[in-house]
Amino acid sequence: MRRSIYTKLSHATWPFALAASWAVPAAPASAMTVAQIPAAVLQQSADVKAADQDVAAAAASEKSAVANYYPKIEIKSALTHFNDDIVLDIPSQRIEKDLLGGQLHIGLDVDPPPITIQKKDLFLSHLVMTQPLYTGGRIGAGTDAAEAETQAAKLTRDGVYEQKVVEALTRYFQVQLATGTVQILQDISKDLDHIAQTADAAVKAGVAAKFSTYQIKVAKIELAARLTEATSKHKLAQLAFRSSTGIDMLTPVTFDSPLIVLPFDAPLDVLKTEALTKRREFGLLKAKAAQVAALKTAKTGEMLPTAYAFGSYELYRHDLPLTVPLWALGVGLDIPLTAGLKQGPERQRAAKLALKIADLRQKANTEIPLQVESLYDDAQAKKSAIATIDSGLAMAREALRLAEARLRTGAGSAVEVVKAATDLETMQVKRLLLTEAYNRSLIELYAAAGDASQYIKAYQRAHPSKGA
Repeated sequence: MRRSIYTKLSHATWPFALAASWAVPAAPASAMTVAQIPAAVLQQSADVKAADQDVAAAAASEKSAVANYYPKIEIKSALTHFNDDIVLDIPSQRIEKDLLGGQLHIGLDVDPPPITIQKKDLFLSHLVMTQPLYTGGRIGAGTDAAEAETQAAKLTRDGVYEQKVVEALTRYFQVQLATGTVQILQDISKDLDHIAQTADAAVKAGVAAKFSTYQIKVAKIELAARLTEATSKHKLAQLAFRSSTGIDMLTPVTFDSPLIVLPFDAPLDVLKTEALTKRREFGLLKAKAAQVAALKTAKTGEMLPTAYAFGSYELYRHDLPLTVPLWALGVGLDIPLTAGLKQGPERQRAAKLALKIADLRQKANTEIPLQVESLYDDAQAKKSAIATIDSGLAMAREALRLAEARLRTGAGSAVEVVKAATDLETMQVKRLLLTEAYNRSLIELYAAAGDASQYIKAYQRAHPSKGA
């Protein structure tokens, strides 16, 4: 009795390198189940790794923005050559003074030497500290923008990860589709071998014409061509799966989760609600809105005064000019007078961007539920089509059995048997195609609802032994 391909597909072996540590129990090194796909994608996908680097870069920018709150400390050094020394030359003078009521008169001639205030070769090196006191909100706006950028990078990374998981899940079942198709054709080939034996026996018994065996040989040649094509597609499907996960080609692995018809009874309204709360588009729009608000605040701050404290200390004291103090402390205030000419239009631009983000959010609120509903209807339609085919498969198998019986007794022909076998093959392949399409619709539906991992959980509930 032929094994059913709908509950257990044959295992197709192909090289894999699986380096996964996930919350689910680990399967044998050579086995790949649907539950292990997320871990494989997380560890192997080049796209996910690139998105991780974007998150790291955004986090570094966030630290850089926070550093603007701290004092700025630097050493400034300069060697300057002037055309000559700066010298203070005090002219000579005579100082006279009467003492004791005029009885004593004193006279003194004073001729002080020139005083060098600054030499023509001057080297200065001083430690300078500047501490912002008030910046009109610019520093706070910078940190807000950096935090929003980091959040957007994380959401984008998570989106890339989920997209690759969805792609890998889809291609995993395309491998199982190709595997099942090959097995159907191999089973039909065995049936044709059996039919050929029946036809030979009928010819020898004189109840069938020799032409019957030729018809069966032609059918087997056509089937062999279809089997070759199916085998080629099977190999391509495995290569596509590797491409989506980034897994190498060195370690053999079996695809251990069969292609099955999952139960599906999730309410449409619940899926729509989850989509409006879980979809990353809304988080990205929120992060973009925060960046725009920070931009507006920063541009406003550039039109406001800036207050800061400063201090300096001379490190090189040799030949220090008399006009340069050893240390100094102070408070500064910068008042922009014409900044509004540039920053005014920038603030208007930020306001327009805020309106655009609001429009995009409204558009997402409208279109995402429609997308979920469309995928929901598509999944339900495919599930109904599978049920319709299931009702016809039993009749197709019975038709093949009756055609073989008629051929053995001479009441039928090889054409009838070949047609019955071909009809059964067609229905089996169609059923397999619909099963793959149904699973693909469910994967896309759960992804549209904001969490593709719900598909894996549903698979584990339906098939615990092969979903872990």
